[in-house]
Amino acid sequence: MMPVIASMAALPWRRIGIAVAAATLLAIGWAVNGWRLGRELERLHRQIADERRAAAWEQSKAVDSARLKYQREVEAQTRIANEATRQRDVALADARAARGAEQRVRDQVAALVRQYTSPGDSTFAGGGAPAGDAVRVLADVLERADRRAGVLAEALDASFIAGLACERAYDALVDNAAMTNGTR
Repeated sequence: MMPVIASMAALPWRRIGIAVAAATLLAIGWAVNGWRLGRELERLHRQIADERRAAAWEQSKAVDSARLKYQREVEAQTRIANEATRQRDVALADARAARGAEQRVRDQVAALVRQYTSPGDSTFAGGGAPAGDAVRVLADVLERADRRAGVLAEALDASFIAGLACERAYDALVDNAAMTNGTR
């Protein structure tokens, strides 16, 4: 048995003890560092989750704000379109009434033409062109001018109403954008 003890004595126990102690300290340091890093990772995961929740909340607020802005714009545009339609209907009713008055004027002019172009009164006393031709020309010019004025009035009413609606729509969009940006 001596040879085993002699061989054990030859082993550098001091170095082995230092190596074991170093390995133990390394393992303990590794474990402590792992726990520390584990807590740091948990903290980072919580921070990332909080940042994601905050970003989702901000995005939700932005979407809600955009939706409200869009709804205000649509409501304003709908009000403006309805008002323009109402104004157009009033203008069309006025145009129909004007056409009725126009027809009455034409009937009166036709009666005057018939009165001044009677067979017994077709020329002036001194001779010359028949009086009925001048009356007919005047009646024709009046009728053409009246029809053209009616067409122009309808076009003017339509363009005026469309221009006002366009201006109101633009103002509503600009006001809504200013309210959204906080400049008004």
